[in-house]
Amino acid sequence: MRSTPRRFVGANIKGTPKMRRRKVAEDLRVLRRRADLVVLQEFKWRTYWLALAANLRPTRWASFPSHARGLAAPVRGGQGVTWRRSVWRRVGAHVEVLHKGRARISESRWLRAVLVEDRASRLRCWHGGTHNVVGGDERSDSPTRRAMLDDNLDRLAEFLDDLASTGDPIVWEMDANVHRGTDAHERLVEIVTSRRGEFVGEHGVEYLFVIPGRHAVVEVLAAWRIRPRVDLNTDHEARGITYRLVAA
Repeated sequence: MRSTPRRFVGANIKGTPKMRRRKVAEDLRVLRRRADLVVLQEFKWRTYWLALAANLRPTRWASFPSHARGLAAPVRGGQGVTWRRSVWRRVGAHVEVLHKGRARISESRWLRAVLVEDRASRLRCWHGGTHNVVGGDERSDSPTRRAMLDDNLDRLAEFLDDLASTGDPIVWEMDANVHRGTDAHERLVEIVTSRRGEFVGEHGVEYLFVIPGRHAVVEVLAAWRIRPRVDLNTDHEARGITYRLVAA
């Protein structure tokens, strides 16, 4: 059994400095035209959740956390997931702290994923993402940032194991803030490949990867990008895939 082709995209909607609500709404419209499930990073401002809430109702999209929770505590919703209800049905969710906020370094951030079921095929898959601390992969970075990044990667590995324990595949997009040629990059690659995962598409410091499950696998049909400052207002490139879920 296999699903019809589905589309996933992960995007960092620049939060520092924050964008105007109108520009956030424009980016959300671009993302939802290209994909039926979207992972959002830096979605930490109340005006961003107001833009999302306005886009959810007329287009029949759902989100985790819900738009009400996002409005009430925007930073706790800083890594959000939103999906088209006609395509996906939420059957589970998992969230853990990536790191607590530290003055002049980072706000609190999260590891967040939803387990959704394809309404047509009944196959299930985790979709999620996170956003590591900035500056921690170079030897010249501060000891505090380096220790935070090491801890971020440890927590990522544990979180992926939690998701994999259900037997369902994983689609993951993250702003890892990890450059090629660093020890942190080698660690990230080891975390993914040791779980039989593979990176998809071109990568800078943001990464998209898929991990197979016992019940199904992710068959990637195409990898694609949405250009920043051209097709999107944010200054981060969005990374997406077209894929099928295939019963294992």
